[in-house]
Amino acid sequence: MKCCFVKDLLPDYIEGLTGEEVRREMKEHLENCGDCRAVYRQMMADIPQEVFSDDTDIDFLKKLRTTIRKRYAYVVFLTCIVLICCFVLLKNCYLPVPYDPDRMSTEFYQAVPVTDSYGITRWKEQRSPEPERASDAASVDLVRLVLTGPIQIDDAVSIGRTVERDGEKVRVVYYCYTRALWSSLFAGSRPLVDKMTMSGHIYGNRLEQAEYKPLMTEIYYLPVRNMDSLERLSDQEFEAKKEDAVLVWSGVN
Repeated sequence: MKCCFVKDLLPDYIEGLTGEEVRREMKEHLENCGDCRAVYRQMMADIPQEVFSDDTDIDFLKKLRTTIRKRYAYVVFLTCIVLICCFVLLKNCYLPVPYDPDRMSTEFYQAVPVTDSYGITRWKEQRSPEPERASDAASVDLVRLVLTGPIQIDDAVSIGRTVERDGEKVRVVYYCYTRALWSSLFAGSRPLVDKMTMSGHIYGNRLEQAEYKPLMTEIYYLPVRNMDSLERLSDQEFEAKKEDAVLVWSGVN
């Protein structure tokens, strides 16, 4: 191979871009030709060579490992925070359960006045005879809310208010069953409730008085997320909520 060809191909030879056969011939030529070998050495001397000590490599690897660990810990921390926030939100965000007339209704139960050890008389459900504590007054039939079939709920809320209507006092009661967002997304996370009863705010403090006085009462099912917000409404606004509710029971009780 002629020197002119070798010198032209030296850049490719140095970069390793020549074929195997050409590379072998050039290597033999450089071993035998001092002029071309001098040009080759000059070209190799012009290429900057970065030399790192072992200590530099070790320090670099340590810094890289520390940086990766910090980033990994940061990602894990943020992931835990997000998961905790999502869990709290799902557990504490309650959604109203739609009204189901086949499962949500009312029932009557008998109540009698019972005097406790402090001499205070309250009206309680008559489960068993208590002659030594019950007064001679006749029992009364009271109404309460009841679930009559299996349904998935997490809570039951109610609110009641006695309002004036055409000169008469009327007890207006709203109630709602709620389900946590967690239970809605993961249906099997909570067992079904077969039956549940509650009086809620149907009677207010009337059951804590010695003399029970019947009152015109209207009970509505109102599917809202925040039942407590009704506390801030005026009587007129409170009654207006009936437009968004379902009348479950009404009568003098």
